[in-house]
Amino acid sequence: MNTTQNLNQNVTINLNQTRNSNTAVNNRTQNKQQLMKKIYESGFAVYDTALFLDTHPCDKEALAFYQKMNRLYNQAAEEYSALYGPLRMTQFDNDQYWSWSEGPWPWEMGAC
Repeated sequence: MNTTQNLNQNVTINLNQTRNSNTAVNNRTQNKQQLMKKIYESGFAVYDTALFLDTHPCDKEALAFYQKMNRLYNQAAEEYSALYGPLRMTQFDNDQYWSWSEGPWPWEMGAC
């Protein structure tokens, strides 16, 4: 193989690696946004259903829906925290220093 062929092959390999890296970053961003959407939707359902239950405390169907949405919300929030950092102060766990407010905040990442 001559020098030109080696150079072309190296450029092609580097371009492919860059594309793969960009794809991984895009997938991670998309997954983060999808997870935030799930948190927003299930969180809304939890609070809206809680308001309904305030005036209809014996509605078993509403209570079951509340419990289901609450589980989904908590699971999504825990998954987000494990992957991207805490959403709530109660998820912060560091005994060395207070880093809860170190950014970026979820809404600063274009998730909203």
